[in-house]
Amino acid sequence: MNSSRTLPWPVHTRLAFAYSAVMRGVNHVSESDFPYRPFHAAHGTGPLDAEILRRVAGIGRRYRIEMGPVDDFFSQQGGLDDDGRHIAFATLEAVMRATLHEIRIARVGRNQTPRVRTFVLGIAADGLAGLRTLAIET
Repeated sequence: MNSSRTLPWPVHTRLAFAYSAVMRGVNHVSESDFPYRPFHAAHGTGPLDAEILRRVAGIGRRYRIEMGPVDDFFSQQGGLDDDGRHIAFATLEAVMRATLHEIRIARVGRNQTPRVRTFVLGIAADGLAGLRTLAIET
């Protein structure tokens, strides 16, 4: 095997698909349940903030982006029920904390609109990686 050969996908892309594999069959619980999908994007240097996410995800200026620490997100998922959700979320948290830094949750929406795009993401060695989903909040 040639060690100088480059990988077909960047690491951040591979991580995003690995996270989605962990969450396969587990939906984001809101007024309507949506699956978790991989999110990945090239990212230069600098901290992960709302403007970086806006740029790499193509989010328009009319949308509000709220970013925060991911700790509450993971703590709220534990013990929801006994169908394996808590195991999936505990695994996701462990894998994300081992492979990413500056892990954040971002909620993207417009005023008076119940659709909220949700991202759980962080900075990998070569870009941004995480998951995205949709929540309906009325």
